[in-house]
Amino acid sequence: MKKKILAFTLLSVLTISSLAGCSDKKKTTVTTNQDAVVTQAPKKPLGPGEEFKANMGEEFKYEKKQMDIKFIEIAQTSAPAADGTVCYAFVFSATNNGKEDVNIWMLDDFKIKIDEKDVDREEMYSAISAASGAIAYPDYNRYDSTVKAGESIEGIVPFELKEDWKTMVIEYKPDSSNSNDYIVYEVSKSDVVEKFEQ
Repeated sequence: MKKKILAFTLLSVLTISSLAGCSDKKKTTVTTNQDAVVTQAPKKPLGPGEEFKANMGEEFKYEKKQMDIKFIEIAQTSAPAADGTVCYAFVFSATNNGKEDVNIWMLDDFKIKIDEKDVDREEMYSAISAASGAIAYPDYNRYDSTVKAGESIEGIVPFELKEDWKTMVIEYKPDSSNSNDYIVYEVSKSDVVEKFEQ
């Protein structure tokens, strides 16, 4: 009888442990440049961030992390689909001049506003936009990695939108694990370069 009670107790503990483990899986999953799946740890509560403004093509110095960041260009990477959807890609670079590693989470760090309305990130990122970006920029990885002290990264952020947009505002959090600071870039259609075959 004692053995049965002990076995039942052990089974109950294992069941509760496994259920608790399942609840930990509700985290953002992103893919690094090395194609390995990375899970961002739950973020600590962060206060309001500071807004910075920068221009595409100019280097921005984020002093809090001693990072040099540059929004190099934005490109259209596909012809319009039948429903009017078009693939695009940002090209960003960053150099970590500080003493600590900096994590870049492509899916978490960027927010886009189109014609003053937030774009849902689930609608932005797709396998098609990723493939189009890879074809347009075969020498680039995704802008998504851990940048160690003294290292640099240059890569793309692929996404898709309806082609009838007029104004675009990009908000980029350069250290989203530790701060809600964000850099604002304004983009017009005349800034977009074509990187696809007609």
